[in-house]
Amino acid sequence: MTVRRLLRPAALALLVLPVLALALAAPASARIRLKIDDYEVTHLPAVRLWVSVLDGDAPLDPKSLDGFDVRVDGEPLGDRVQAKPYNSMERPMAAVLVVDARYSQAWTQSLEAMSDVFGKLPGDSRVLAVAAAQEPVPLPAEAWASKPAELLPTLRGKVDPAGGGRPTMAEALRVALSRFPLAADADPDEADDIPIAKDDPEDPLPADRVLFLVGDGQLGRLGQTSLRRTLQTLVTSARRRGVRIMAIGTGENPRQHATLRVLARKTGGTFRRARDGMELAERAQQSLKELEHRYRLEFDVPGLRRGDDLDVSVQAYWAGGMQSEPSRPFTLRAEHELTFTERVIDWISDQWEKAPWWVRAIVIAVIALILGLIVLLILIKKARKAKKARTRRKKVRQAKLAQRKPCPACQQTTMPGWKQCLFCGADLTGTGIVAPAQQGPQARYRLTGRAGDHQGRALRFMEDMVTLGRGARCQVPLTGRDVSPEHCAVRDRGDEFVLIDLNSQTGTFVNNERVQRVRLREGDIIRVGGHEFVFGVEG
Repeated sequence: MTVRRLLRPAALALLVLPVLALALAAPASARIRLKIDDYEVTHLPAVRLWVSVLDGDAPLDPKSLDGFDVRVDGEPLGDRVQAKPYNSMERPMAAVLVVDARYSQAWTQSLEAMSDVFGKLPGDSRVLAVAAAQEPVPLPAEAWASKPAELLPTLRGKVDPAGGGRPTMAEALRVALSRFPLAADADPDEADDIPIAKDDPEDPLPADRVLFLVGDGQLGRLGQTSLRRTLQTLVTSARRRGVRIMAIGTGENPRQHATLRVLARKTGGTFRRARDGMELAERAQQSLKELEHRYRLEFDVPGLRRGDDLDVSVQAYWAGGMQSEPSRPFTLRAEHELTFTERVIDWISDQWEKAPWWVRAIVIAVIALILGLIVLLILIKKARKAKKARTRRKKVRQAKLAQRKPCPACQQTTMPGWKQCLFCGADLTGTGIVAPAQQGPQARYRLTGRAGDHQGRALRFMEDMVTLGRGARCQVPLTGRDVSPEHCAVRDRGDEFVLIDLNSQTGTFVNNERVQRVRLREGDIIRVGGHEFVFGVEG
C-alpha cells in the first residue's frame, strides 16, 4: 500500500513533467502574430507593405528584429527584407468611431477611452463619430470634421443614451461606411448594397482609413436580411473602401463578440476584448499603439504589372533564430488596367529601373545633347531673324538717303518728306519756288535743332547775345540734369559769332570738342547735354 502510494505521485510526475517541459520549450512566437494592414504600389515593380507585429493583443516593438521573409503567391522572394519602423501618425488618417449608445455607463466609458485616441491623431486627419442609438446619430451630420480632439466632447453633449433598446450597430456601420469613397484599387462596377460617397479631387480623403468599433457584439441586422448577410455586406463595403475595422468587445458575454471578430479579421483590423472600463482604456491605447508602431516593408516583385493580383504573406525573424508564424495571405492589386499611353509610359519606367547605370548615363547624355541642339537651333533662328530685320531697316534707310536733294535756297542737303528746310526755312513743297518762312526783321543767325527738345525746328535770332540753359530767363530753354541753369551763350560781335561756355558742369561741345570760347562758322554742330544744334548764318 505504501509502495503504491509512492508510485502514484511518481507516475503523475512522469506524465506532467514532459508536458511542462514542452510548454517551457515552446517558442515565444506561439503568441506572436503578424498582420498586413495596408499596401501601396509606387513604381513598378516596387511594393510597399505596412505590417503590425502583435504579441497577443499588445503591439510588439522588439529591438532585435532581424527582418522579414516575404512570400508572393506562396513562393519566397529570396532575400530577407529589413525591418523599417514606421510611425503611421506622420501621415493624415480618416478615422471613424462607431460606439454603442444604448447603455449610459458603457457609452460614457467608451467615449472616455477613445477621446485620448482621437486627440493624438495627426492635425490633417478627417474624423467622424456615429452613435448607435435608436436612430444612428452621425457627427458631423454631413461631410467630415477636421478637428479630431473636439469631436468626441461634442458628441457626448448631443447624444443621450436610450437605456436599452434594440441593437442598431449594423445601421450605424452603414451610415459610417457610406461616408467613404471607393479605394483606389476597387472595381467601380461591382455592386454595393451601401451608398458610396464621391471623393473630392481637390481635397481627397486620406488613404489610411480606420474604423473603431466599440460595443458588446450585438449588431442587429440591415433591414430584413440575416445576420450572415449583414456581416457579408459590411465586410464587402469596408474592403471596397479600404477601411480596416479595429473592434473592441465590451460586456461579460464573449460569445456575442464573434461578429466583431469577423469584422476585424476580414477587413485587416484587430479584435480586442475589454471586461470593464479600465480594460477598455487599456485596449484603446493598444489600438492606438498598433497604429503608431508599424513596420514598412519595401521590396520588388519581378514581373509585376498593373492590374495584377498578388497574395502576399510575411514572417518575422529575430536574432537567435526565433521566428513568428506566417501572416494570413493578403491580396493586393497593382491598381487598375492602364490606357495604351499609360502602358507605354509604364514600360519605359520599368526599362529605366532595370537598366544599368552606364545605360542611364548614356540616355541622359543623349537627352541633354538633343535639348542643347534644340536650344542652339532656337538661338540661331532668332539671330537670323534679328539680322534680317536689321538688313531690312538698313535698306529702308539707304533708300531714304538716296532720295536726298539740296535745298534750292541754301544748298544744304534735305531729307525726303521735309516741307520746310531746317537750315534756311525755305518752302520745299513747290517745284523750284523758294519761299522763305522768315517774316519781319531780318535775322542774323539761326540754331537748327538736330536732337533734343528743339529737334526739327529752326530758331532765328537778331539779338546781340542768346543764352541756352535750364533757367527761366534763357532764350533757348533746355531740359535735363546735364544742362546747367545758364549753360552757354551765342554772342553776335558784328563781324563774327562767338560761343561762350558759362562755367557749365558738363561742358559745351562744338563739333565733338569741348570748348570755353570759340568762333562759330556755318554748319558747326553745338552740343549741350543731350541737345544738338546746327549753327547757320542768315543772308
